[in-house]
Amino acid sequence: MGESFFLKSSFFRSLLIFIPMGVLMMFYGLYELDKQVDDYPRVEGQITSSQLYWDQSPYSIKINNDQWFDIFEKKYFDTLKKKAIKGKIAVVWYNPRDNSVEKLLIENEILYPYTKNIILWIIVIVIGAFFMIGNLIYIIKCQNHAKGKK
Repeated sequence: MGESFFLKSSFFRSLLIFIPMGVLMMFYGLYELDKQVDDYPRVEGQITSSQLYWDQSPYSIKINNDQWFDIFEKKYFDTLKKKAIKGKIAVVWYNPRDNSVEKLLIENEILYPYTKNIILWIIVIVIGAFFMIGNLIYIIKCQNHAKGKK
């Protein structure tokens, strides 16, 4: 029987794409689980404006007439409307990629707590391990596929 391009490509796809992807997923999940709130940039100052866009999302807070910070979880909106008002002192830990708030303190009261989304990162780690281990087993069991043979 002749060589099969499909078998060759599946072998090298596992070796060069899926195994490294699984390893990267596992390391990135572990990196995210290791993050603390102090790893994010922090801004402290006076609230100059706060608003809820279109009565939906996000709730935005402006500190020191400098920069807007966004909160997307609706369950905090009522509390923020009452307490995140102009003139109060706030401390914001934020994600610099999109200015989303990671933790919010207003006058020493935590209005938006820091969460790691542990379940999400554990799922990413498990899927990464599945990709890596499954493709390692395939490469070990089906070494003939590298030559295009069954």
